[in-house]
Amino acid sequence: MSWIENFTIAIVEEHHAKIGKLIYEMPEFKDINEAKCARALIKEALNVMEKEKHKTQDAMEKLKKTRAFITSANIVTTHKKEYRG
Repeated sequence: MSWIENFTIAIVEEHHAKIGKLIYEMPEFKDINEAKCARALIKEALNVMEKEKHKTQDAMEKLKKTRAFITSANIVTTHKKEYRG
């Protein structure tokens, strides 16, 4: 399978690690059409990575808000264990 085919599959599957690996393994293209195709695929890969970046930022914000809520509400996990002899 060619680099372009593998890269296309990685983009469709949104396989971030595979996208990164293939970027580092990108061959030199001798055909202008292959180079144009690769450029278009790289733009799409950037969109996929940007979308993932936003998801991660949203998750981090939710965690910060949850932590702030727990801290401000003095919700402490100091449950005493009940003796059931």
